[in-house]
Amino acid sequence: MWYLIPDDTEMHGALMEFWNTQNAMEFDSTTKSSGRIEAIKLVAEIAKPHLSKKGTISIDLGCGTGLFAEVSGLRETLGVDFSPSLLALAKKRMNTVWEKDIFDLDLKDNSVDNIVSLFVMDDYPSEKKRAFFRQVFKFLKPGGRLFFTAYSPNDERMGRLREVIAAKALKTLKRLKLIKVYLEEDSFYKRIFQECGFMISTSEIISTQGLYKTESEVLMLKREFIMIVARKPL
Repeated sequence: MWYLIPDDTEMHGALMEFWNTQNAMEFDSTTKSSGRIEAIKLVAEIAKPHLSKKGTISIDLGCGTGLFAEVSGLRETLGVDFSPSLLALAKKRMNTVWEKDIFDLDLKDNSVDNIVSLFVMDDYPSEKKRAFFRQVFKFLKPGGRLFFTAYSPNDERMGRLREVIAAKALKTLKRLKLIKVYLEEDSFYKRIFQECGFMISTSEIISTQGLYKTESEVLMLKREFIMIVARKPL
């Protein structure tokens, strides 16, 4: 059964509770074994030439444990996340982190060169996603880039097998609410990016496999992720 969240206030509270109960080291381990790390590595490879330029300002919105910074080797990227439990590890990988809500940032318009957001927006419904991308577009300098990933609706772990896996891992998840996820097709993201004013530089569906351990078995899952690199026009 989904845990339904009726409004932004309750949604924020439920997400905070969920992510603050996560063990940072276990979260990292799952990311690496479940296939998600492959998408992070690909984004890091594409983003690094832009983020490593001297004097650039780059922000990872929803940085979690700072895995992107570790994979890319870019400690200078500013990390933003609302989970102190995940940020405790991110602080070891990034020079600066902010414990803040990514929807409520006090940043000047046209002030950031690059924004990274990996597997964050899936927790939010379509209108909340739109608000996020509009905000990102305002923050970016002309010519600035957004590096984005999300789960595809075809991803087994977050899609059709999500509830099945949750049931198999009931003992470890009993203290957590099962947060609803909002998976979108890549066409949705492309349309919203263009509505916000972005130019899409790269779009790719990443297909891989990953292991997911429950208390009784190890499952081999088909993973499918959406990656988009978008640019604010000059």
